[in-house]
Amino acid sequence: WRWIDTVTTQLELSDAAPEDLAVVLSSTATDPELRDAARHALERIGCAVVVLGPCGRAGVEDPLGNPVVLAGLRAADLVVDLADLVGHSSHRNELLLDTRVLAITVDRAADLDRLVAHPGLARRVEHLDQLLESATSLRLVSVEAESLDVALEGSRRRLDRGVADRIGELARWPAGAVWVRPHSGGVAGAVVLLPGDILIEAQHLVRSPVRLEIEAGHLVEIIGESTDADVLRSQLEADPHPDDAYQVSEIGLGLNLLRIGSPAGPFDASKLSVGQGAAAAGCCSVRFGRARAPSATVTMTSASALLDDRSIVEAGHLSGAVAPDVYERAAAR
Repeated sequence: WRWIDTVTTQLELSDAAPEDLAVVLSSTATDPELRDAARHALERIGCAVVVLGPCGRAGVEDPLGNPVVLAGLRAADLVVDLADLVGHSSHRNELLLDTRVLAITVDRAADLDRLVAHPGLARRVEHLDQLLESATSLRLVSVEAESLDVALEGSRRRLDRGVADRIGELARWPAGAVWVRPHSGGVAGAVVLLPGDILIEAQHLVRSPVRLEIEAGHLVEIIGESTDADVLRSQLEADPHPDDAYQVSEIGLGLNLLRIGSPAGPFDASKLSVGQGAAAAGCCSVRFGRARAPSATVTMTSASALLDDRSIVEAGHLSGAVAPDVYERAAAR
């Protein structure tokens, strides 16, 4: 019932309403308990529910390419995608002309125990977006006092709100981040990765300091003789687009509050679990390569962030207007 309660709240945030037609989309890899939780949550709200799948069997690259499947999804008011099939479909834009999609991207229903479904997250994401809109610069400062300066003029932003409350919207949940796409050459300085920081795509926790020097939006040097530095170098060298691999594509600020408190230590593997990583509250990330297919994302878990010298993250903790209020914190207990 805890899982159903959590999913129900998140669906209501996505404006699921009585008498809506909702389709639950799953694959052969979907946890049956997660599928049941989604179905029961929609039924509790009063939606008419169709469970479609499992789709995505071996040998089928894009199940939405089936016109019957696509037509069924387009007829829905809300699609709950438990396999992130829509996000990887070439028919995504066609589908989103008529409906909205909430992708619940957890592997197991038990992962829902960590998540907080609360309207405060979307509000904080939108508020941070407004702060970035009016700011001229963003600075990320590591505990070594090294800083990375990001010019915001001419930049674009991508919001990760986790709610699909508008036709044409595809939202993934768990969520909670704002990503800044700086203009070419608008990033300069240094990033120092410290023990407990994360190499996201490699699912690797850093154990030794690694210094990254960035000039005019490009990574020019990795300083460190350790396995951590070698993992990062290997990621960058393996990118199939070498001309883009070392370019800073996005800067991310995480806002996601978890139900369970802080990890037990810098090397706690829970940092790599659902809802953590770059989206975790207080994390600051730098992404290299192409935004949709990055070569590497480095996430600092104890850095600070300032907008025009106004603090929004202090040593890995959200501060000021982007910090969770007392009601959201209570929901996380």
